[in-house]
Amino acid sequence: MDELLRPVKTTRVVQLSNNDEPLLRTHEPTQKPDTKEYTLNTPHDALEILKSNPSVDLLVKVAEFIAPKKSLGSSFSIKSPGPKATEVLNVLVQKTILDFWPLESPSTDIQDRPKSTKDGDRYQPREKAAIIRCLRSTAGVGALVARIRYLIDAHNAVDGKKGPSNDVENVKIYLDVLMAILEPISFLFTLHSDLCTFMTRPLQRSIVWKELASLVAGGRVLGVAAEAERTISTASKDIQSTLWIGDGILYAEWLGKNISAMALRNSSDEKDTWTAIAQIFARSMSLGYTDQIIESIYSQLLFGPHQDCETLKKLQASMQVHDRRTLLLSTLRIASKKYLTVQQKGQEEEDDNRRKMIGGIAGLLISIIKNDPALGENLTEWLTSSSGGSVGQDIRIRRAVITALAHENSSNVGVILEKSLRLFSDKLYIKHAATLQQEANAQIILLTAGYIHKNTPGLLNPILQLSPYLNGITNHLSVSSPRVRLLGIVIGMALSDLIHEKPEDKLKFDLDELEDVDARWYLGLTKVSDTVESLGILKPGVVETSVPKKKSTVPKRKDLGQTTPISSKIVEIGSSSEEDDDDLPTYEKPDEDEEDSEEDPTLVQRQKPQAPVYIRDLLAGLRDADNYDRHTLAFKTAPSLIRRKAKFGSEVTDHIVELASQFINLQDKYGLENFEDIRLQAMMAVLIADPVKMGPWFSVVFFEGEYSISQRISILTTLGMVARELAGFENDTSSNGAASLQDNFPSKKLPEKLRRFYEPASSPIDTLSKLLERTMIQPMALEAADKVTGPDILKVRTFSSRMDVEKRRKKPVANELSKIAADAFFYPLIGRWKVQLQASGRDSIYFSPFILTSFIKTLALILHASGPSTPSLPGLTAEFWDLLLSLRKSALDEITVVEALLFAFLTLLEVNEDKRSIAQDHAQQFLETRGWVEQIFELASGEDEESKRVKMLAASVLSSAQEVVEKHQRLLLGNLLDF
Repeated sequence: MDELLRPVKTTRVVQLSNNDEPLLRTHEPTQKPDTKEYTLNTPHDALEILKSNPSVDLLVKVAEFIAPKKSLGSSFSIKSPGPKATEVLNVLVQKTILDFWPLESPSTDIQDRPKSTKDGDRYQPREKAAIIRCLRSTAGVGALVARIRYLIDAHNAVDGKKGPSNDVENVKIYLDVLMAILEPISFLFTLHSDLCTFMTRPLQRSIVWKELASLVAGGRVLGVAAEAERTISTASKDIQSTLWIGDGILYAEWLGKNISAMALRNSSDEKDTWTAIAQIFARSMSLGYTDQIIESIYSQLLFGPHQDCETLKKLQASMQVHDRRTLLLSTLRIASKKYLTVQQKGQEEEDDNRRKMIGGIAGLLISIIKNDPALGENLTEWLTSSSGGSVGQDIRIRRAVITALAHENSSNVGVILEKSLRLFSDKLYIKHAATLQQEANAQIILLTAGYIHKNTPGLLNPILQLSPYLNGITNHLSVSSPRVRLLGIVIGMALSDLIHEKPEDKLKFDLDELEDVDARWYLGLTKVSDTVESLGILKPGVVETSVPKKKSTVPKRKDLGQTTPISSKIVEIGSSSEEDDDDLPTYEKPDEDEEDSEEDPTLVQRQKPQAPVYIRDLLAGLRDADNYDRHTLAFKTAPSLIRRKAKFGSEVTDHIVELASQFINLQDKYGLENFEDIRLQAMMAVLIADPVKMGPWFSVVFFEGEYSISQRISILTTLGMVARELAGFENDTSSNGAASLQDNFPSKKLPEKLRRFYEPASSPIDTLSKLLERTMIQPMALEAADKVTGPDILKVRTFSSRMDVEKRRKKPVANELSKIAADAFFYPLIGRWKVQLQASGRDSIYFSPFILTSFIKTLALILHASGPSTPSLPGLTAEFWDLLLSLRKSALDEITVVEALLFAFLTLLEVNEDKRSIAQDHAQQFLETRGWVEQIFELASGEDEESKRVKMLAASVLSSAQEVVEKHQRLLLGNLLDF
């Protein structure tokens, strides 16, 4: 019977004693040593150990086995590529890092840990140091980059479905591991040493090093790190600050330090090592941060504790020719931006510090072009090319270049003078080159002529007897632009003064313009003398590069020791009676305080920030973006504070560039109402405080700054509106001012709160251009309507009283823009536009319809604001007309550009009230414009609003042009015979 019965389940009951361990226990942070014995003789053993959740001690032993410091013959190394090494790397990246990296070592207190080594390598616990040791290789970095990329793609899954939440946490871990591996400045040197140690075949080393260059210097690490940082911040919003590995500027600085450290540690002149350094440098030039990388290299090689020019020359010798040229051009940009502040012509105070700075830059250039004729030719080409490489730069960079070339070979100065004189005599160059470019060429001619006269006077006279000099003077005297003509006169007088000793033989012109500060400044350039200084002058803090500050006119506070002492006395307080209470005044109950509306008294904030009183407090408030109250209060009070402070003292001028940069880069972090309007008013206040200095500065940052399209448009808007304000015009860009252009029924308008979200945004430049356009077209329309109504004799004319006429008459306002419009606003914009066109062509961002339209309208507004009486109107007209005609082809594809060109042509004809000067000096441009506008008028046959608008503008331009043709037809035909 017992055989037929079979137990289904057997349960064993075990009585636990007090000494037995519980079945469930909490995890202790300290790991117990692994009692299991492992054999570690082959890579397979190491792989099995890593898969079996080893202890920290065992992980360290595996790291020492698979990543030895020295090559031991046939021993395995994870830094040598191979199938088994790839398999071990895969386990390390996917499993070991996630198991060990989040752990914190409990053995060492944080306060006792050293911060970093001399190479910048941070202290790491044993388990992390073991992981870094295994992954500090080309394959390790590549595996981490690939893993981070995979996790980002997994997080951003298809169809908008987000991946698992732990992907973001894993990305944080892998990004931290990657930063720890790359952080030391000896990273490249260490990896190259490992390649030479563990790889015997040169071809294999070359392939692995090129892969490393692609990872580190080609942008793969920077790109995936920036994307990982964005993913983390979007998902968890807990990143406190930007990581250096994802910031382009900081990453470029790190890369430059690594290149410098590798060059300094290469004591032996091995060609392979220098070639490897040159490969990293060449690949880093495509990263987009060339100037930052080269500046970081200079800070270590030339301005650091080593000051090793020989190492820099060895690095240059290993580079390709185009890489050396890139190094030279970047050096010129760095020297101009970092060491030379913007100075106004005629206002530059020559002192020892500034002359030493020029000499220091010359010494830097000499250290680069020394014993390298190709670089010397490149420097000469940069100075004298028709494309104008030095255009827009401060004159002191030209002085430094001429000094460096003269020190290297004195005959270079004569070559520069001859090439500059050829440009000076070229008719096409005189007629079509930007005024900014011709000014730079004139400065080069005067500087080189003065240098030759001081050192070898006999060489100057034969050069000036040649045809380029004589033809150049003649051609400049025959041009219509007063500015270009003045440059020819100044060069003729200055060079004649050098070669002729007798006063009666010198060339003289009796002109009022020669008494200006600008003309005297040009005449004094032949007396400039610069010398070469040591590179130590360029070290930070050695020479003050900023403009000397003016003494403040703010009265000093009274000394605390002179305050009047406050006396006190004891008064007996008697008993008060009820009759005395009747004499006390009664006060009304105060209004409720919004701060006391909170029920919880702990939430009441009594210490509200106060509005800034000084510019330094304003800057501090603008930078403190985390403090909402302080930041918004500083931002809203900025325009009024800057305008108030600009009227007295030098507080605004001392921080004016910093203020302008702060407002251009300011972001709407809190979604403030009217943010763009307040920011625009602040930028206008900065520009109005010093338009002569800040006008060219805004032009420079518009073309050379790393800004978005909206930021560039805000710069153009600031220039246009400030120009109108200086001329006395009102900038009515509000909705009320624009509403008169197109009045809609109230039911067809959106509420005010919804209008800024749904209505298309209209920039202030567009609004002002439409108002100005209406102002110019309205008299034409009234005149045309008046002709249709019949002869004048049948019309009734009404007369107003003198009092009514005086009431309607506007008071005359001084046009402060007319004197500075050319040098501060117009020429910098047009000159840099032409330089940008020669450098990048028509594929640059500045030819996008939005920017191009705003640029043309801004120039038209500046020209109109300068007025018909501006002294430089002929030069402004010639420059602007040539620019507009060159854009006819670009306007065919975009109707907005066509509209902007027609508005600019209409403004040109409106501002030039002297129609005879148009027919006499600009006959060819006028007839070309008339023919092109006729074609546009015929092609604009659409029924939409834009086509009608274009046709109306074209008709207005043709109507103004017809007036010129009717009055000066013979003069126009006579001038055309010369072409």
